[in-house]
Amino acid sequence: MHLKVLSIPLSLVLLTGMISINNLGQAYATVSTACTASLDGSQEVPPVETEGTGSATMTFDPSSNELSWSIEFSGLSGPATAAHFHGPAAAGTNTGVQVNIGDVSGLVSPMEGSVELTPEQASFLLDGQMYINIHTAANTDGEIRGQVSCEPSPPLPEESATATLIIGGNEFDIQYMISGGTLDELNADPAVRTLLLSISSTSDGTLTVWLPSDVIDADDEFAVFVDSQFGNFVVDELDPTTDARVLQIEFENGAREIEIVGTFMVGGEEPAQQTISVEIEGQTYEIPYEVTEASVQGMTADTDSKSLMMSISSTSDGTLTVWLPSDVIDADEEFSVLVDGESGNFIELDPTTDARVLQIEFENGAREIEMIGTFIVPEFGAIGILVMGIAIVGAIVATTRFHKFGGLRT
Repeated sequence: MHLKVLSIPLSLVLLTGMISINNLGQAYATVSTACTASLDGSQEVPPVETEGTGSATMTFDPSSNELSWSIEFSGLSGPATAAHFHGPAAAGTNTGVQVNIGDVSGLVSPMEGSVELTPEQASFLLDGQMYINIHTAANTDGEIRGQVSCEPSPPLPEESATATLIIGGNEFDIQYMISGGTLDELNADPAVRTLLLSISSTSDGTLTVWLPSDVIDADDEFAVFVDSQFGNFVVDELDPTTDARVLQIEFENGAREIEIVGTFMVGGEEPAQQTISVEIEGQTYEIPYEVTEASVQGMTADTDSKSLMMSISSTSDGTLTVWLPSDVIDADEEFSVLVDGESGNFIELDPTTDARVLQIEFENGAREIEMIGTFIVPEFGAIGILVMGIAIVGAIVATTRFHKFGGLRT
C-alpha cells in the first residue's frame, strides 16, 4: 500500500529524543504470515460431487513456528469424521497427514486451534505444499479439500539493528534495516508526534523501520518526508507485526533526514479542545480547535479567497488541529494551507459527521495560519446576492407589465 502524502516541505528541530544503536537487535524481527484456503469437492483427487464448501484463515508465526487456524464448513453429506493438514503435495496430488486438526479442534464448524510445526512442516506450509482435507463417512478419503496459500512476509535481513529511543526517561526499541547508508541519529518530538532519522547515505537506498504502535501511530497513513521534501520517493507500508507498523522508505544518494509524522506519540500531551468565534457576513460561527506550543489570538474570514485566518502566538514548534464545519468552509478536494504566507505542512485526519479535520504544523515564531477552500458561507456572496436581487426585481417588473397589458385583451 502506497502512502498518500498530504503535506508539503517541513523542517523541524527535534530535541526530546535520544538514541543508541545496537547491532543484531531482534525486538521486532518477527513478522506473522497470513494463510488462506478455500475448500470444495473439485479439489479432491479424484474429484467428489458434493454441495460441501469451506474456508480457512490461518496465521503462522515464524519465531515460534506456531500455526493458528479457523476453519468453517457446511453442506457436507454428513458429519465430519476427520480433518487434517496434508503435505508435502501440490494441488492435484495426494500425500500423508502432517497435522490432525480434529485432535486439536474437534470436528464441528468452526474448527479453531493451533500447533507448533516442525521446521520441515513450516517449509511445506510456506512453500504452498500443504492442503486441508475434511472427511465424512460417505467420503472416507475426503469430501472437501483446499490448498493452503500463504502471503510472503516482508523481507528481514539476517543481521538487523535496533535503535533505543528515549522519551521522557522511557526506553523503546526501534527495529530497522537500511541499505545504501547508515542510521546515525534518531530523535522524537512528542509535541508534533514526529520521528526524525538522520542518515548518512552513500548511494540510493531503502530504510525499513518497525514503528511500535505504543510509541507512534497514525489514524490512517503516516506522513513521510525525505530532506523535508515529498513526492520524489516511494513509501510502502508493509504487513504489520502484532505490535508494530512497518514502513519501507526509498531515498536517493545524499539524503540526510527522514521524518515520520503520526497522529499519536507516547509522551505527547493531548491538548484540550477549545472553540473560537469567527464572524462571516454578520453571522457568528464556532470553530473547534486544539493547539500545542501556542495560543490562538483570533480568527477572521475572507469570503473572496474562501479562507479562514487564525492568528496565533507560538512559543515553540507545535501543532494546530482544527475542525472545519462543512457548512461553513469546504474544499472540492484538498484544502490549501499557508503558514505566515508560505505553504504549510499539514495532514487531513478522518472527518467527523459534519466537519473536516486538518492537523497543521508550525515553527516557533509563527503568527498566522490560513486555511483556503473552495466554498465559504454565504454561498452566493455579496455580488451573488446583488445579482439575485436584480433578477427578482426584474421578474416583479415583468409580471406587473404583463398584468397591466393583460386588461387590453378582447
